[in-house]
Amino acid sequence: MSDEHEDVSCESHGKQAPAVMCRHLLEGSRLGFNYSWDEAEPDVWCPDAWCDECDKVWTQAGSFTDEVKEQLDIKVVCAQCYEELRERNWLQDDARFEHLLQESIANLEDRQARLWDQFRIDECDEYRWDQDTGQLVFSQGGKPRVTADFVFVGTISTHSNTWLWSWANSTDAEARKALMRKVRAYGDEHRFMRLATAHWSGEERDGWQMTAIAAHLLGAAGAYRTPSDHGYNFLIMTCVNWVE
Repeated sequence: MSDEHEDVSCESHGKQAPAVMCRHLLEGSRLGFNYSWDEAEPDVWCPDAWCDECDKVWTQAGSFTDEVKEQLDIKVVCAQCYEELRERNWLQDDARFEHLLQESIANLEDRQARLWDQFRIDECDEYRWDQDTGQLVFSQGGKPRVTADFVFVGTISTHSNTWLWSWANSTDAEARKALMRKVRAYGDEHRFMRLATAHWSGEERDGWQMTAIAAHLLGAAGAYRTPSDHGYNFLIMTCVNWVE
């Protein structure tokens, strides 16, 4: 629906990146939230969005006709308003999501306990990860003891109190985040907002919850959290071994 726009000035949030949605999403709540998919930019944070009623009209028309344009009544909003309006209008089965979450947390707690017991990671006093090699290394007394293949899940910013999935983070190497697109696809399929969308308000607890779900869906051996300049990086470990 949209072309590129310059930043917009929002009365509530100041200067922000622009986003595009139908008028009804601005005015209503629980109207359903549909969004575009651009193969050229699959990881965009705020894809063009429209409500369920607009989706019906568009589907029936079969193309972007004048009738569809009139129905959508496209508006430009700031990215932060977009995220707030998305949460207000998104429809999902909350009970199913809560079941997935609790199952994932229990699964990760069990795997973490077994992993820490087997490899005695709590005895290590140092760690380092390398995006190029995809290795997370735990050391004790300067000597590497345990290595693990890792994948970034996402980050929590304690500056903005937000979560960002790794698949939408341009600073993460593609090889270290590609698996997270399977989690996003699962979120798209089951209409779980926090899995399907790139960026939203969150804190450390949310980071652990998303990491637990990712670990559960991808069959990870365990998970880890490392500090960053303004928050935390969350990652999952896939193949863990003693250093020979």
